[in-house]
Amino acid sequence: MAVKINAGSEVKRGDMYFVDPYEIIIKEELRGRHTPPTPEQIMELAISMVENGQRQAVECRKTIGDRLLLNLGFTRTAAARLIRTGFEDASGKNYHDPNFLVKVTLSDANDEEAFYHNIIENCHRNATTPIDDAHNQRTMRDKYGKTNEEIAKKYQYPDTQKVVRLQKLLQLSAEMQQKVHDGTLP
Repeated sequence: MAVKINAGSEVKRGDMYFVDPYEIIIKEELRGRHTPPTPEQIMELAISMVENGQRQAVECRKTIGDRLLLNLGFTRTAAARLIRTGFEDASGKNYHDPNFLVKVTLSDANDEEAFYHNIIENCHRNATTPIDDAHNQRTMRDKYGKTNEEIAKKYQYPDTQKVVRLQKLLQLSAEMQQKVHDGTLP
């Protein structure tokens, strides 16, 4: 559909795809969160998507056989899958749309770039916890060979002090890390 808009001379068009969320490949190691969302959080988002529509597209990239691999939008994709499957909320109201399609934009990215896209989106969309950041930064060091200086630059920290402090959180027990993540331990 041709649309005319008055938005200056730098207007460009992009493609949006509408896809069965079960056709999207998910690699959990690309998720930019230490702890995935709870089933309750996914259900809350699914209800919002049914009632208000999907406000933000997920980002995917093409992979072998032109399949889609998720870069970012893990919770939105889980919510879209839940909508297709069907569920009942706490009040007993049923939600089910077996034809629900998730909005997708395409991006050229490798695993490392997709991981960074996810971290950036999570930092902008939802405040990440120090534990999320510590685990993501460990992945940047261990998997992608980044130095503390490169990590500080990526996170736009003025120096490496915060990176080093976050790195020390990973020496805590899993129980203590969870308390920091939950905000019950500062």
